[in-house]
Amino acid sequence: MAPEFKNNPNLTELEKEYASMVKMLDTDVGRIYAKLQELGIFENAILVFSGDHGHELYYHETDHTDKTHNLETGQSYDNINTKFYSPLGGDVFDGNNGMAGLKRSNWEGGVRVPLLWHWKEKIKPETISNQMVSNYDFLNTLAEIISGKAMKKKDRVSYAKTLFGRKSKKRAYTVCSSTMGPALVTKEGWKICNFLKRDVFQLYYLPNDYKEENELSTENSNKMDELKKLLFKACDSNWENGLGAKIVKP
Repeated sequence: MAPEFKNNPNLTELEKEYASMVKMLDTDVGRIYAKLQELGIFENAILVFSGDHGHELYYHETDHTDKTHNLETGQSYDNINTKFYSPLGGDVFDGNNGMAGLKRSNWEGGVRVPLLWHWKEKIKPETISNQMVSNYDFLNTLAEIISGKAMKKKDRVSYAKTLFGRKSKKRAYTVCSSTMGPALVTKEGWKICNFLKRDVFQLYYLPNDYKEENELSTENSNKMDELKKLLFKACDSNWENGLGAKIVKP
């Protein structure tokens, strides 16, 4: 356990262990950074840091943290009118930075991930892009960096030019699956999400609604219909294809 957390009276033992794990990850990235410098290949090495899903509450303790029930009211989340937020679940680290949901959900807190690139003297440091990309764009992006050409006729879209301060082709939308059902976000920021078990579709506009609190389908029925058709097509005309991590019994 990291000494700076070990004697912190504000953290439980499980929270101390989680904080130590995150610090270890940060330290190990630094070790890789240092080793590349030691080997003399740092200038020609690309470092990419990302994740495979949004935040998860790994430090559950009865009456202290809960990812399925609101600790203030005791009510379970229905993922339609109520959903997980860090303050409601006792998540002292606010791992979602205010976003809704956890891993395996299709809320932004379950699907957004960090993405950092480093390439000395090639990628300008401390620059930020708001371009929407997906992890499945990575191989196409790397292919363009290495060969100068992006692959065509694939779902993935290269964002290589964006890394070097130019303009890349922007994907029209990004789709994800989850245990709730599929979701789709357009490049303009409209989001449709589906709770398949309840046959519920919801519409949000993320640029004005980071926390996904304002459902807009009633006043934007045409946009809802448009995105529902697009999402159904992306699921190969089968909503079941939008279910991720399904449990298959033998």
